[in-house]
Amino acid sequence: MLHDVLGFFAIGGELTPQLILFVLLPPLVFESAYALDGRQFLKNLLPIGVLAVPALVLSTLITGAAVMAAGGASHGLTWPAAFLFGALISATDPVAVVALFKDLGAPKRLGILVEGESLMNDGTAIVLFNILLAVVVDQALGRQVAVGSLALGGLGKFALVAFGGVAVGVALATPLYALIGYVISDEAVEISLSVVLAYASFVIAEHFLHVSGVMATVSAGLVAGSYGRTKVSPSVSEFMHSFWEYMAFAMNSMIFFAVGLVIVQQVGWPEFVSLLPLFAVAVLVVLAARALGVFGSMPFVQRSVERISLPYQTVMWWGGLRGAVSLALALTVFMHPELPPHMRRTVLVLSAGIVLFTLLVNALTMQPLIKAFKLDQPTPQDRFAHAYAIREQVRVAEEVVDRLEREGAVLPTVLSHLRENIAERREVAQGALADAKAGISDDVAGLALMVARVALSIERREVLRRFENGELTEPTTKALLHDNDWLSDNAKAGHPLPENRAVGQGASWESRLLSALEPLPLINRLAQRLRARRLSISLEATRGLYLVAGAVERVLAEIEEAELISPSALARVQFRYSAWRFQAQDRLGRLSAEFPEYSACSQRNLAQLQVLRAVSHDLEHLAEMGLLTDKARAEARRELVEAERALRDEALEGLELDPLSLLRRVPALAGAQEQLLAELAEELVSRTFLEGQTIVSEGDTGDSLFLISRGCAGVYTANEAGEELRL
Repeated sequence: MLHDVLGFFAIGGELTPQLILFVLLPPLVFESAYALDGRQFLKNLLPIGVLAVPALVLSTLITGAAVMAAGGASHGLTWPAAFLFGALISATDPVAVVALFKDLGAPKRLGILVEGESLMNDGTAIVLFNILLAVVVDQALGRQVAVGSLALGGLGKFALVAFGGVAVGVALATPLYALIGYVISDEAVEISLSVVLAYASFVIAEHFLHVSGVMATVSAGLVAGSYGRTKVSPSVSEFMHSFWEYMAFAMNSMIFFAVGLVIVQQVGWPEFVSLLPLFAVAVLVVLAARALGVFGSMPFVQRSVERISLPYQTVMWWGGLRGAVSLALALTVFMHPELPPHMRRTVLVLSAGIVLFTLLVNALTMQPLIKAFKLDQPTPQDRFAHAYAIREQVRVAEEVVDRLEREGAVLPTVLSHLRENIAERREVAQGALADAKAGISDDVAGLALMVARVALSIERREVLRRFENGELTEPTTKALLHDNDWLSDNAKAGHPLPENRAVGQGASWESRLLSALEPLPLINRLAQRLRARRLSISLEATRGLYLVAGAVERVLAEIEEAELISPSALARVQFRYSAWRFQAQDRLGRLSAEFPEYSACSQRNLAQLQVLRAVSHDLEHLAEMGLLTDKARAEARRELVEAERALRDEALEGLELDPLSLLRRVPALAGAQEQLLAELAEELVSRTFLEGQTIVSEGDTGDSLFLISRGCAGVYTANEAGEELRL
């Protein structure tokens, strides 16, 4: 049977370079980008970019030169081939390390740095690999290669291919996820479209446009994981993550399986033994080049970004495992028919050996290294969360045992045993609470910052929950999450929560730009629609903040009852959320009074959407109980989807006031004829002024009549002392 399996890879060139690059590689790259926190990735882009581009190029040069100095020529390598090997083996793949970070509770930023670098240097390594592979093939075919023109042309080609790939990925992912936003709870369609995006971005970029397919897939995955996160139906989102995790696992397994089979079939034991000295040199050089890239570049990078400590740098160096990407590129070399067989076997064996070494040595010693640097130590927020979780587990367990006792369905001896177990867990909970109290400083300001981070974490989860239930629209959810991210960054940097908070208002420059465009005859309607959209987001985001702030207040009250944190520190955060809720309530009242029609229409739609989501959940529950046939379930689901689609397509009215309706409200024109009002309405020009912006100044030549459709205006003058007075 093994002979038959091996024969599959030998007959007719079944395992081709195209199969590896165009079938196995895109899911690996897309999943890594999709799972990455795009905001944190951009925040740490400078150190990630330095490690992924100049440090990788340096590693390529050092590795290639060292392999040739150690006798690579005797194993079929040329200088270009050695640099080709250096490029493919410099691509890191820290899947095992990132999983370990999550298990040990390592700092999130460390995981972002390691995983983000791997994502970018995969693209860099493959772009460099393709350039060098063309040179190696030309040399193998006896063509002349000009080193000088290659260096200059290669740099320009590298930039064009890399940035071109990024542009292709963004251009494909943005409209596709806008399209997915119109799909309602259809797992097959939404996941299929994401698969299409992963492969289409790679194929279109690599095959048709001749730019980097990996960079295209990376950028497409980042767009999908950030912009597209709220476009995917809430019921599909979790399954989408599980699907892509499985796809990455399957592709990884297939690549490792293929490499093992090919080596067993194609490489003899004597040749393998003869490569051991070169392999030993290659391992040492790869580790040394990695160390030079990390430790040598970080001191310069830290002048512009948050400091990256020496323990972080050490873990980043040792955690630079090699994996599926390096093996896929090595297989591409091995399957290339125009390269010498000896060269191909050498590249494959060295690559597989280094990948195996990093998995057996680096990965298995990573946990002791993290513990030695105490990077697994829980933060005060972690200790608090752990203690609170244990307390909640005990409370829920007690409620279940009490219910079982009331129902009388469990023997008293069993209940007694359960209560003994709960008593033991209660003691554990009390110990955890005591440890949390001891580990938290008595500094009220420091405690308040810790509580603020806890509250913001609760707020984020509450926003996503309400979005899933249909209580928040997608633009509102994006606005609230963006504001939450900004506040979380500030709290992490040591800044207290602000006194005032307004969500979804947009930048002042945007409002000024729209105000300048409104009087223009050709684009005034577009400016008014954009203004109306911004206003609708502001109104809905204010309503969302009111709801979410109230939910956070309730959770903070439960934490206060647990007496886990100093009441004075907790009160600071409670006061802020209470103030934000009242501010939102006041602003919501003013906006609702100004736009009563829109407010009523919007709230009606959101209430109907919540009803539809609740009915959908109830239908699933009935189906699980066996009370619905497949046909009845499908028909009910179809009706719910159609109803939700109709709600989404319904245009909300009430934001834009009809000029004729405005004129009818003017007391001086109460008796005017409709024809006159219609003629005046044709002459009206919409203008919008921001709060505090001057409409007209004393002494200006008057050539306009202003009718206030929404809001209010104040009249101010100056006294003899030059002080401004409101009349």
